Parts: sequence; structure tokens; C-alpha cells
Amino acid sequence: MKMTVQNAKPLAGFIDLHIHTTASDGTVAPAEVVETAYALGLEAVAITDHDCLNGISEAKEAGQRLGQEIIPGCELAAHTPYGEMHIVGLWAESGNPGLEELLATQREMRKTRNQEILLGLRRIGINLNDTDLAAEVDGGASVGRPHIARAIVHKGFALSVQDAFKCYLVPGKPAYVPRRLLPPEEILVVLKKAGITTIFAHPMSLPAPEAWIGREVARLTELGLLDGLEAYHPEHDRAKVQYVEKLACELGLLLSGGSDFHGTVKPKIKMGVGEGRLRVPVALLERIKARRVQVGLPV
Repeated sequence: MKMTVQNAKPLAGFIDLHIHTTASDGTVAPAEVVETAYALGLEAVAITDHDCLNGISEAKEAGQRLGQEIIPGCELAAHTPYGEMHIVGLWAESGNPGLEELLATQREMRKTRNQEILLGLRRIGINLNDTDLAAEVDGGASVGRPHIARAIVHKGFALSVQDAFKCYLVPGKPAYVPRRLLPPEEILVVLKKAGITTIFAHPMSLPAPEAWIGREVARLTELGLLDGLEAYHPEHDRAKVQYVEKLACELGLLLSGGSDFHGTVKPKIKMGVGEGRLRVPVALLERIKARRVQVGLPV
């Protein structure tokens, strides 16, 4: 998908530390993401594709060409009693054996789930195969439900990706399959050993009681596994932002934020601004960098 920015209002002084590309389930190629970020005036962006680092090299090349700062990252999901805990890792670089093994494990679990979803679809007369799925993957390493949803649309069984999710791929629908996931500690230990800054992504989107979220964040922080919380996200209203800010302050955690941009998969979400109200100041990135330097990690 070719993306253009028309009459873009510069976002100088702001950043976006949560962006997906065609390397996973986004619809905009890494280089085009970087070009858009540059046109918008964003000071820095993090490429945080699901369970892979495949888009980072292309993004960095575009960043070097344009003078746009790129933070290499990834996003992984972990198991909790209340659903998926999403973890954004910043400064995630390829070449670390532990990290590469973890990402491969996550992708293998995705592959198993995808096959179970395709089986569920076949049971209701929607026959998709690996070739159909591969046609929706634009060079990506991490394949998931959005790719299946696009295949469903192209086969004529839904009007849009959102319609395909609603009819078939969410809890309670015939082809939904829950993900088999590792516990957060197992993921966070690997990320920390690889020198990655660990962020609990959009914590208030997890359908858990606030008290449980607070206890879990405190527990992971006490274990030395959690560096920060993503307070600023399109799914967080002002009350949720304030809760996360307060929790981070109490526990000495960093704050982060980003749009969770996916392109047409989430058509209302725009890079840098979410649904229009999101703004993540560059000062947050400066604090994250200062913490990394403090413990001897590169920035």
C-alpha cells in the first residue's frame, strides 16, 4: 500500500513509539512509514512489529536517507488470567540468540493458531488455504488474524477486514482460537538480557481490574523486568492515562506512548496522533535514553 501525506500538520516535538508495518500485520511498508513520519515532522518513531524484527533494516535505511530517528523494536504478547498482556521492546536488535529464539517461538505459536483458525473457517464453509494466506502477506514474517481477515474479504465472505473480524475472528465467533502464550516473566527475562527496554503496552486495554494491573506491574517491577508503561495510546482515555501516570510515578517507571498504527487494519488510527488527540512529547524519549545510558546500554 502506497501512503501519501497531504496537507500534513508538522508534529515537531512529538514522537510515536508504537508502529506496525508490513513486516507483521500493518499495511504500510517500513520505508513508507519512515517517509510519512518525516513528512509529519515526528522527531522519532519506533518500529514495533509483532514477533519479528524484519522491518527494521528497511526502516533504518530510510531513516538514514531522510535524517529520521528510528528506534528498533518489537511487540510480543504474554499470557495473563485476563487475556493478552502486550509488551513493547525498544532497542531490539537482530543477532541476539536468545531474542531470536523467543521471536521464532512466538511466530511458531502464531502459525499453529492460524492453522486452527483456517480449520474453523472450513467447518463453516469458508475454504482458505496457505496459498490464500500467503497472498495477503506483503513480505511479512509474522502472520496473524489481519491477514486471514483480508483473505476472507478477498474470497467474498466479508465486506471489510473489520467485518471479517466481527463475524468470524473474535471471541464467541466460529473461527476464533485463543492464542497459546508464554507468561510475561519468560518473555521479559529474555528481553532484559538482550538489553531491551521493556514497556507494558496499553495496559488499560487489558480487561482486568485496576487493582490487579497495579499488583502485576508492581510484581514485574520488583523482579527488575519492567522498565516502563505505555500511558499514551488511542485506547486510553484521560482517566486511564492518569491512572497509568500515577502508577508509573509510584513505582519509578518510565512513560511511553504511541499510536499503535497499522494502516488500513485500523483505519481510524493515524501515525503520531492516533484518532486525533494523541500527542507523545519527545521529552519521554529523552528520559528513556537517559535511563539506558545510566545502566550502560546504547541509545
